[in-house]
Amino acid sequence: MQNTSQNLLSFLIMLFLIFGATIRSAASTIAFFIFIFACIWLYKNIKTKSESLNSKEKIFLYSIVALNIVVLLSSYNGHTIDFSSIDALTRFLFAIPVFFMARRIGINIPIILFGGAIGAILMGGYAYYQVMILGHSQAVGMTDHNYFGQLSLLLSFISLGGVLYYINNSKFKQSFFLLSSLIGLFAILASSSRGVWIALPATIFLFFKFAMPTIKMYKKIIGFFVVIFILLASYTTNFLNVGQRVDSIANQTVDFFQYDKVYGSGGLRLEMWRSSFMLIKDDYGLGAGDLGYSKGIKQLVLDKKVHPSMANFTVEPHNYYLKTTVGQGVIGLLLLSLILIMPIRIFYAGLARDENSSVKTTSLIGVGIIICYMDFMLSNTTLDVQLMTVFMAFILLPLLGNFHYENRKLEYEA
Repeated sequence: MQNTSQNLLSFLIMLFLIFGATIRSAASTIAFFIFIFACIWLYKNIKTKSESLNSKEKIFLYSIVALNIVVLLSSYNGHTIDFSSIDALTRFLFAIPVFFMARRIGINIPIILFGGAIGAILMGGYAYYQVMILGHSQAVGMTDHNYFGQLSLLLSFISLGGVLYYINNSKFKQSFFLLSSLIGLFAILASSSRGVWIALPATIFLFFKFAMPTIKMYKKIIGFFVVIFILLASYTTNFLNVGQRVDSIANQTVDFFQYDKVYGSGGLRLEMWRSSFMLIKDDYGLGAGDLGYSKGIKQLVLDKKVHPSMANFTVEPHNYYLKTTVGQGVIGLLLLSLILIMPIRIFYAGLARDENSSVKTTSLIGVGIIICYMDFMLSNTTLDVQLMTVFMAFILLPLLGNFHYENRKLEYEA
């Protein structure tokens, strides 16, 4: 019965990975069914004893709840509280039952890996169709080009986890997962999302550092240079406008710092970030409320303390860390940091293992997901987007639950 429930949960997550990024509203719909299934299973097994949470798990879960509360309270305008302010963040709350279910029965990692691989292939096919056949300048899928690139990176990294899982077993499966991750890389480049591109070095390093401990050094070096060659060739040949996009952001950054020019997505973001630091300083890091940035930037424009173009960018500063600090102060930033740091601390013990087990694969994917989101939030308010929040929540929390389950299983076997 436990294996049946485990496989069904894993199958639902696989469907989530395959269709969540390619079919509109599929992610939220499938996540809802995963949530309902987990709640029903937990209710049926409510009398079954389970191990207590450890301190890191408690801090992580408490931080999720606390951040939702802090953001909600910060939306109070003197009359009402705006529940829409936590619309995206509540997806973490809905994923908590899935965490507890996975913690008790685990998830089938191979099923998850195949879901990520098929999802990466579909994203690559979507990108090829939009860019190569329809002639679009960017691959956007069914969302924005930034989030399309972010989702492509997540699925590609999950696929790379399959290379680790089968590294000492099936050469065919290794090749399949490697190929699917490369197809996903095409989608990443086709998205023209530079915020995603800068996450590539960290994820590549993570894979080469921890995923191939038994591989001979010369093979690691060859693999590393193959990846570097692909990226450099894309830049020098301007494949998928990579070279043009990189050069433009470099020029905009240099012009901003040297000549105080504000133009293009790079210059505008830098000015928004500079404005955010001014607002944080004015409020002494205590937070100005959920609409703090919107109100504050308008006043800065009226006072002529920032570039006039900021009058057109009053919703958010394209940086989730700064948005959180402006709105919810240092407390909000601390809670957000704990949500990101605690899983890494939990997973790190699995990364340090020598053997290629489900624990290590779970840990690699988990840390990779966190690193990706840490990067995404530097140039976008990613967790304000329901699609991106539901992806993080319904991938990360089942992995955290599975990490505990797999570790407990290894202890029993020992």
